[in-house]
Amino acid sequence: MLASTNSPRAAEDLDIDGVRVGDVILIEATESRVEGDFVVEGILRLREGGQTTVVAIMADGERRRWLIGSRELEDWFAVEPVLGHGLAGEPPRNIQPGGAHAQTYALARRGQASVAAVGNHGRPLGSRVGTYVYRAGVRDVLWLERWGNEILMGEGAVLARHMVSFLPGS
Repeated sequence: MLASTNSPRAAEDLDIDGVRVGDVILIEATESRVEGDFVVEGILRLREGGQTTVVAIMADGERRRWLIGSRELEDWFAVEPVLGHGLAGEPPRNIQPGGAHAQTYALARRGQASVAAVGNHGRPLGSRVGTYVYRAGVRDVLWLERWGNEILMGEGAVLARHMVSFLPGS
């Protein structure tokens, strides 16, 4: 007999590719800017080639974060949305999001993905998105999504996937 899609899910069976709106994501990191217990409000599934990357849009009270990862990758990203960054169109090779005294991020990877979105994700409507990963040092990361001319930016840290665990929503 096949299990119902509404059957209870066990926390030990959850991974990033099975996360749903209402689930809880726990991040145990050494940095307070990314650590916390977050409720998933929206999900993007970005398909590029044979790989699907999940962007979980989550909140802990007023704190907003995006968890970006896939089953195929050991390192995931936890980033905080950056508002008022002033970017539009094709992003440059280097970005200094916090002004003259902030660190400079260098483009490490870019791609194009098809999008499937659910929940309150805060993205424009569209079936394709450009993704950009910028790095500064070993742990600091900048994630950009280009939706036509609109750019969404998140700044945060690289996480080992064992720092993230999932609890099913009620």
